[in-house]
Amino acid sequence: GLLPVSRSAVRRRKFIKVAGSGASRLAPHKRRDTMPPEGVRTAPIMSTPALIAIDAGGSRTRAGVYDDAGALLAEAEGPGANPVAYGLETAIERLAAACAKALARAGAAEAPAIAAGVSGCGAGAAAAAIAEILCDRFGAAEAFIGGDGWPVLYATAGWRPAILVISGTGCTVFVHTGGGSTFNIGGRGTLWGEDGGAYGLACAGLRAALGCPDAALIGV
Repeated sequence: GLLPVSRSAVRRRKFIKVAGSGASRLAPHKRRDTMPPEGVRTAPIMSTPALIAIDAGGSRTRAGVYDDAGALLAEAEGPGANPVAYGLETAIERLAAACAKALARAGAAEAPAIAAGVSGCGAGAAAAAIAEILCDRFGAAEAFIGGDGWPVLYATAGWRPAILVISGTGCTVFVHTGGGSTFNIGGRGTLWGEDGGAYGLACAGLRAALGCPDAALIGV
């Protein structure tokens, strides 16, 4: 699910422990002035940004800036930001870079809310760390951070029973029973199983191709 984090909660917490990294921690992050990325021209702002929405997968990250009416003001893309694949700090920097570029294109530097669906990110320490830094960097009062499948599932099916299959770099199946129960299958990363995604299919094809000479040697 999504993890809401308010700025008041962010300010009370100086450190967020990085999931699975033993004693390592993120350094305290001070808010800094947001400047447009080098080479990006800012457009005259036509409407006030109300939300930064982020879709971050294993191969690509997309950020869009929306107004109160839900109209898209600007968007930007960047490389994948899966914290399991690239590490939490790299993922956060890629998410922040996409947000900064989208805001600059909308002629703004801040937005009051952030919603992000990030592959490899549940409602745990990684989500809390992403929410903390993005809220601080872009002046947001709240952030909703979670996996990349649930926003798509609810946007498509609402609260009706539904199954969503995401097959990109990896593969995950999300299930909503309609009675408030939800669960997902797969999506554990390339080491533990992404069999329905592009990575898993490519590896299966390579294994089959490389196995042909061996099979010929033993007459299979």
